Amino acid sequence: MTFPVDNPALHCEVIGDFQRLQELEIYWDRFWKADANAEVFQHFAWNRAWWRAYGDKLELRCVVVWRDETPIGFLPMVKKASGLSCMGSPDADYFDLICERADASTVFAAAIAELLKSSDWKECIFEHLSCDSRIVAAQGVLPRNLCRHVRLTSARHSATILLNQPALLKGLAEKKHLRRHETKLAKSGPLNFRVIENEPEILNHLSGFFRDQIRRRALLGETSNCLRSDFAALLEGLVREIAPLGQLRFCVLEQGGRPVAYHFGFLTNGKFLMYQQTFDVDAWDSSPGEVLLRYLFLFADKNVSREFDFSVGYEFFKNRFANHHKENFVLYLAPLGLAGRVKSMARSAESRFAPALLKMKNFSRTTPSVLRVIKVARQWKAGLRPSETGKGWREQSPSGLHDRIRPKPSPIVGDTTKILAARLSDLADVSVEAPLFHVPGRLTTYRQRLAKGDVPYIVKLDNQPTLIAWTSAENNDSATTRSIKLGARWIYECLGRGDADDVTAAFEGLQSLLAEPAEMEVTA
Repeated sequence: MTFPVDNPALHCEVIGDFQRLQELEIYWDRFWKADANAEVFQHFAWNRAWWRAYGDKLELRCVVVWRDETPIGFLPMVKKASGLSCMGSPDADYFDLICERADASTVFAAAIAELLKSSDWKECIFEHLSCDSRIVAAQGVLPRNLCRHVRLTSARHSATILLNQPALLKGLAEKKHLRRHETKLAKSGPLNFRVIENEPEILNHLSGFFRDQIRRRALLGETSNCLRSDFAALLEGLVREIAPLGQLRFCVLEQGGRPVAYHFGFLTNGKFLMYQQTFDVDAWDSSPGEVLLRYLFLFADKNVSREFDFSVGYEFFKNRFANHHKENFVLYLAPLGLAGRVKSMARSAESRFAPALLKMKNFSRTTPSVLRVIKVARQWKAGLRPSETGKGWREQSPSGLHDRIRPKPSPIVGDTTKILAARLSDLADVSVEAPLFHVPGRLTTYRQRLAKGDVPYIVKLDNQPTLIAWTSAENNDSATTRSIKLGARWIYECLGRGDADDVTAAFEGLQSLLAEPAEMEVTA
């Protein structure tokens, strides 16, 4: 095979200025439109939104391959501290060359050769390559002098539903457990599913989407991307860039006019892709996420012709509905020189074990019993524990806190003390504000307590969460703690944060709110 760059008609341009790249947008879009199965992540508008969100921290390295005076392909890359990576990574679920499929091997070989001319990077990583991507096909026919620099490794699969049967999605939507969840959720108010196409209305809903996503992730012991200003800016940019193209699908499930679940996804070339979804954690027990999925199936049944893609990720619900799992890959490119050869050998060794490790991961993620063990282990590892600085959350005895209060405490509820009768969403907010308060290990217990009518009170001093006190209408003594009664409620569990005086002051504020001192009762 002739080395592509030896062809005098071919030459490469490495673009470092996005304004220059935009001058070639017409060619980029021409390649994208020519592919009947093109992903939304390769659309120029998607990459423009991504660059506006992240570009101030990155260096653009987009390789454009020219044949005479005409571009025949783009390999959009960026330089990070760790090396070169795909433009859009890690937020783009799929990555690929931008070119005609017939030119893929030529474009990729020329672009790789051009990247290897520079020495200011340690490794180049092409992530989220689907099995039918141009890059995966092209790497298999690279010239030998380039092939020895690349290593292809298996990555996590994508769960998807191939629409190879009539009314397949409608049948999934009619599953008994989805209908049962819908009936339960509707008991609290009429349900309404909407696909919002109006750009200003979508932007108005994004704050609620971010809030619910942050809370849901916090309750699972994870940090939501929505806490990052750059990711929030990306979603806002995608609304402005993709919605006018008619490819954005922003869906909201409302209960009595109040949003209880959101979906942010795309419909491109007959393929529906679930990108981001979330729900109101206060409705968790009614499974709003499952009800949202039912309505997404019904919507897609009428509007999608090719595929319903759950995309990458290990959420167990995907495997209950998927009828196909697409294999994905990561391609590593090592630079020239000794360091590059060492890196290449390390990746080669890693790739030998990757399939077996991936099978183990996929088994663990698709087997309910194993998945539960993994979740418990993660929750235990990240569970509630004091910090080394003494500023973490600690269990406090309600009766012990009572004993530290002066005989006739003076109420301190005022501008610096805030007391809230909390819901699950409020506990999630506290875990974000004060991360050492970690809910996942107690999530099931907390949901059970709330379901039976127990009320947690959050006390903030100077706007800092200081005390969380669980109360019940009944005495809830345990073997290790004694409940105390304030008015009509019993305090049976307290978690305090900060020094002892602050926690005592917070408890005193709660006491002054719930009952007079004379009405306080301590169990024997």
